[in-house]
Amino acid sequence: MNRGVTHTSKENPFEKLKNTDGQSHNIELLDSSELIKGYETIAYGNMPDRVAGDTEVNDFRSLLIGNESTRADNADYTSNSLQSRFGFKNPGAIGVDRTDYTTSHAADPIQSGAIGGESDDLVKLIFDIHGGGSKLQFRGAVSGITETFSPSWDGMKYNGRADSAFMYKTFERSLSFNFQVYPTSKAELIPLYKKLERLSTMTMPNYGSAGYEGILLDFTLGKLWVSQLSFIDSLSYSFSDDVPWDIDEQASMGIDVSIGLKLLMNELPKYQSAVYNLDGM
Repeated sequence: MNRGVTHTSKENPFEKLKNTDGQSHNIELLDSSELIKGYETIAYGNMPDRVAGDTEVNDFRSLLIGNESTRADNADYTSNSLQSRFGFKNPGAIGVDRTDYTTSHAADPIQSGAIGGESDDLVKLIFDIHGGGSKLQFRGAVSGITETFSPSWDGMKYNGRADSAFMYKTFERSLSFNFQVYPTSKAELIPLYKKLERLSTMTMPNYGSAGYEGILLDFTLGKLWVSQLSFIDSLSYSFSDDVPWDIDEQASMGIDVSIGLKLLMNELPKYQSAVYNLDGM
């Protein structure tokens, strides 16, 4: 609904005028009207041209004036974009050689990264053996996070009392969630499978001269759990029916992972002890 807005017909669309609140102005801008300020747009003639090889990140709001331009300056999108800050690639980049399907100009640096590497991410998801040496980082495509605190109480029976008394005995803390491992380019497939393979062996024993022992982990998810001492309680891989298999590698291109962890407190668990690693807590 355009309240108080009328249009003046002209052949050239860039010369069209609107009349808002009794004031005539170009179609893309009116400084004095609060009604239009919220819908400020850029005229097509002011948009920068994109050419082959252009890698510059453009925040078109910077071409506006007033609050939108100020907002663009404060956001500093060029430095804080997904590409600049978190290493996301641009599959639609202009002028890139796409003649060889076995290579990719847009391989995700985390998904194609080797075991042991770490990069910044929107929400970090990392599994490593306790003390370091086998770091596995996946993109933080996490869902279904459930954390459970499980105290255990033993019942006691007193003579002459029908009801039970209880004594606190043990405490456990567990975490379960799902995450998706979906390679977005051929270059990511084998590195992701290597990480999944290594993760699965973290459920298996480690043999030494004195016998065998389980694997303890340093687990990180965002800033809630940072290098959290833990071990894997359950792990399952579901190969998605919604994506195809890579014909060359003969492997599925989509794996849904479900994992359960027992969290071992980095400090003595007690009333009012620290539970999360979130800054400011």
